Amino acid sequence: MRRYWVLVLCYFFLLSSFSSGYGFSVSPASESVFVRGTVYDAETGQPIEGVLVEYYMVCWDESEHWGYPIDYAVTDSNGKFVIRLDKVEQQIGSSATYSLDFILSHGFMLISYKEGYIRGYFAVNLSKPEYYFWSPHDKEKGVKVINIYMYKNLPLKEIKRGSITARYYFDYQRAAAIKLMHFTSYYIGILKKKLGVGLENKNIIIEFNMGVKTLGVGSAHASVVEANHVTVNWYPWITDPLNEKYFLLLVHEFVHLFQDRVNSKNVILSPASPWFTEGQAVAISKAVLYEEGKGGLSFEQQAYDDSVGLPEGFEDFIDPKSGTNYAKWGKMFSLIVLEAKKEDESVWDFITRFMRILDEFVEKDSVGYMYNGDKLYTLSDYETILVLSLAACKNLTDLFVQTFNFPAELLSIQRLAYLKFLKAREYLNKMSYSWQGHGVFLDHFKNGIFNFLKKRYGVALSEFNICLNLVNWSGKLPDPLSTKCFVFKIPVIVVLNTKYTQNEEKYEIFIDKEKMYPSERIVWLTRGDHLIQVYFGKAKILEKHVKVDESSQSIEINVEEHLLTLELPDKNLPKNVTIIKSCKIIDSYNVTLSSLKIALPEGRYVIIVESPDRKWLKSINLNTDIFGRVEKWPGQLFLYVKDRYGNPRNIMLVFNGKKIHVNGSIRIYLPYGVYKAEAYWNKIPVWKGMIDFNHKDQKEVIILDFYNLNIRTVKNDNPLPNSVIEVYFNDILLAKNHTGSSGRASFKLPKGDYKIRISYRDKVKEHRVSLTNDKDLCYSFDEEILPFTEYFLITVPIILLTCFIYYIIRIKRGVRR
Repeated sequence: MRRYWVLVLCYFFLLSSFSSGYGFSVSPASESVFVRGTVYDAETGQPIEGVLVEYYMVCWDESEHWGYPIDYAVTDSNGKFVIRLDKVEQQIGSSATYSLDFILSHGFMLISYKEGYIRGYFAVNLSKPEYYFWSPHDKEKGVKVINIYMYKNLPLKEIKRGSITARYYFDYQRAAAIKLMHFTSYYIGILKKKLGVGLENKNIIIEFNMGVKTLGVGSAHASVVEANHVTVNWYPWITDPLNEKYFLLLVHEFVHLFQDRVNSKNVILSPASPWFTEGQAVAISKAVLYEEGKGGLSFEQQAYDDSVGLPEGFEDFIDPKSGTNYAKWGKMFSLIVLEAKKEDESVWDFITRFMRILDEFVEKDSVGYMYNGDKLYTLSDYETILVLSLAACKNLTDLFVQTFNFPAELLSIQRLAYLKFLKAREYLNKMSYSWQGHGVFLDHFKNGIFNFLKKRYGVALSEFNICLNLVNWSGKLPDPLSTKCFVFKIPVIVVLNTKYTQNEEKYEIFIDKEKMYPSERIVWLTRGDHLIQVYFGKAKILEKHVKVDESSQSIEINVEEHLLTLELPDKNLPKNVTIIKSCKIIDSYNVTLSSLKIALPEGRYVIIVESPDRKWLKSINLNTDIFGRVEKWPGQLFLYVKDRYGNPRNIMLVFNGKKIHVNGSIRIYLPYGVYKAEAYWNKIPVWKGMIDFNHKDQKEVIILDFYNLNIRTVKNDNPLPNSVIEVYFNDILLAKNHTGSSGRASFKLPKGDYKIRISYRDKVKEHRVSLTNDKDLCYSFDEEILPFTEYFLITVPIILLTCFIYYIIRIKRGVRR
């Protein structure tokens, strides 16, 4: 995290102390009281040494709710701490003091810090920050014992809505996290309008700081690839809705995200820090809150606040640790914009122009625009002042030196190094690669850029001097302010040629991204190319480049327009007609007529016609006058296909004569009516019926009769693994499975008749199954006993053969005798 709004919280504490009338009462209940206890590791139960434990007194009324740091202690080797509250206690970080009676009459909580642990907030209940109170018994004893448990490995929780993610640790922070998300979205939207530029990355992670103790109450870190990160130093009272001053912190940090602009190599560069970044954030956040009616101060009030001084030297420009410097920088920025803005424009007009020029400067003209490394760099002080001067079209260098006490010598060397960078870049862009000095020139040029970004301006100047000496430079330096501001401009009339005059006020014309038409019909432009963009109802319909010179008298813009005629159903019933182009609503009509004529520029549109319960949508290419008839109200039919167990199913649906693949669910646009539908799973008919579609966004659920078929194979009453079970429908293999160690295999099949083929080694068995409900079947592969007939046919011939052989042997023996 690279920025901290230092001491703002302490400022609130001090402000609240004096505004609430908390004084210097010295009438204690006793000379002193103690809060003591032991800090344990929540997971191991072991005491923790070196934990900082702070005592916060908590005060609230109808308008505010705050915690005030009163005293602290650090745990010893046994994890024990003792906080002593004396008869008069001074608030940490403030000159305010409180009597012991006053301290003991308010609730309190202990906050514990230890590196490597999640910060602990210890009140009555960890999941709900209720505060401790001093009972008469506690006061009489003079001591209150509170043991503390700290967590290390507690997982982060998060909520995501759109591009904003909120992260937190404890359940009692969820409500505050949701609040953070809401106001993040709200104030980011306000800043987009006020500053005139968008975030380089719209994704934002906002979370609570639960780490070690820090003086800052918030920080922001922009990123191009990863999400932007905003951290809020969590205190229960900070996110209480009573404390609207807390929004000042949010807006301050969000301004930092807008300051970071991306160069041509997609590397973030921000204006000079911290005198500008913090000064702009302070001034803008206070002005936004002022205009929102939530406290704050206007730019005029900040600029002319006699209680706040201006920088007195360079230290006051670079030291972010002093809280007084933040107020000085905010005053300085407010004075700049009041001095620099034109007489007929608002402060926000100047700030918008500055931010747009800053964006372009970072991309094209800053020293860091060529940098493609992995480190974030800031612009130099001179570059930031130059951008301010370009926005004001006046040189503001003297204002910084004479009024704000910026060191003239330092600004001069930065200016000289930057101007010589511009001149060297000009030579490099025209240089031939075949020139023998090209390599040496480029090396010194890159070294100059590197040292400039490292704020070694003297070394950078030397490197750029070497480059310019190599090309026999004439010695004339460029003047970027005169080149861009004090140039000859030519008056040019903007002429928009259209067919239908009623549309004239709906067109907006931007020249070089600045809105001109319809408020201005004559514009002053410099010689050269200019970008023309034409919008109709916020949708861009035309973009082109035009060249302007002394002979130019007008810029003619021709827009082809056509008439769209819609014949609408349900005469005399209210209907809403919406015209969409490039995902933007450019016009809408509430009508009861039976027809509507609309003149539009040529192009593609989406037309939506809606009644209270019906919707018609169509895409058209308007390249001539078109007559369209809304004869039937089409709508959206949402189909969901599930089995009896609620599981989504993939099917082939024959609907309205067409085959549609349904992967669990599908959305279909079609006219209202009654439709015949049939569903197939692996070519098996699983459902047929009629769907009466009569309402927009109608939902229909098709329930399929799928059943569980569980097959078990055994041998000698023992499970038989590794047998193969195949399921066939109409001799087509549907499914195949192997039995595991339990001898079981399972299938989920639609209602129907199936052939089951079971194979084990060289034995195969086939069975027929009619599946009308869940079934559990068992098949045996025991050694088979042959039936009697088969046994007789085999054994009788063997007996007869044996008798015949015996008879022959006896005959032969008789002959021998």
